[in-house]
Amino acid sequence: MNLLSDGQFLPSEDAELILKKLLETIPQLTGSIAPEGFTKSPFFYYYHQTLAEEYQMYRRIRAMRFKDDKREKKILVRNPPLLTFEEFIPGYKPMPHHLPDEIVAMLCELFYQIAGGSCKIYNQDNYYYGFGGSDHYGQTVQKLVYEMGLTSKEYFFYSTYLRHPYKKASRVDLRPVYEHIFKFLKSAGINWHFREFYFDFILGLKREIEAKNTAFEDGTEHPTFGILEGIASFLQLGDRNPENGEMVFPDFGTEFINYNKEPDLILKTYIDVYGAYPVGYPPKMTDYI
Repeated sequence: MNLLSDGQFLPSEDAELILKKLLETIPQLTGSIAPEGFTKSPFFYYYHQTLAEEYQMYRRIRAMRFKDDKREKKILVRNPPLLTFEEFIPGYKPMPHHLPDEIVAMLCELFYQIAGGSCKIYNQDNYYYGFGGSDHYGQTVQKLVYEMGLTSKEYFFYSTYLRHPYKKASRVDLRPVYEHIFKFLKSAGINWHFREFYFDFILGLKREIEAKNTAFEDGTEHPTFGILEGIASFLQLGDRNPENGEMVFPDFGTEFINYNKEPDLILKTYIDVYGAYPVGYPPKMTDYI
């Protein structure tokens, strides 16, 4: 059943309501992922550096300044001796945390990975909740956060957290947060439709290139045509036809049938919570073409 092509989307108010209800679970989420306090939780380091990372940054910054000052002959004036790690600790002041802002931002970001990208969430009648593009979603988050009084309008900016310089999602075990989200969705009678972003990207690129191959009979080239072909070549998605130089894509049916990618953390967590594979997994050719 190809829900994405057959299904319809619910009004935006319905999607906003689901997000609001999820935000209302923040006290429970905080209690489960940080029972001894947020600063003692591994999730504190989602937006913060460890002491060892701070020391490495101190060394990098000092080395850069030393190089500049050596050129300007100010070494003795501006460069005190390099501190050892033990000497660095007493003067270290950790970056202050902001709660619940950091948990709000992390929860909303991970929820969008589940419900706002290629994958979608849908209700028992197979109607989808649409959250729009990332910019629109960010505006919705800001609106709800202020209306619910979760943080101050003067401080919280969701987009700032998305581009946070110290964010390290790959080094923090996010399973408890994904599990919290899926348990919330399951209790609300909402399910998840898996879509492989890479397949959507490849096929979208394929359609654009094929359309541009035939769009200009006078031989003129579309401004983005070269860029698209360059991406396709870089990803080794196809070969050029020796007769006309056009990009030729492989048989995607075979590619899908041989799909054996290891399930990622989101997919594994869904299976643990729901006890079954989601709609769309494993991927089928008919779901995409």
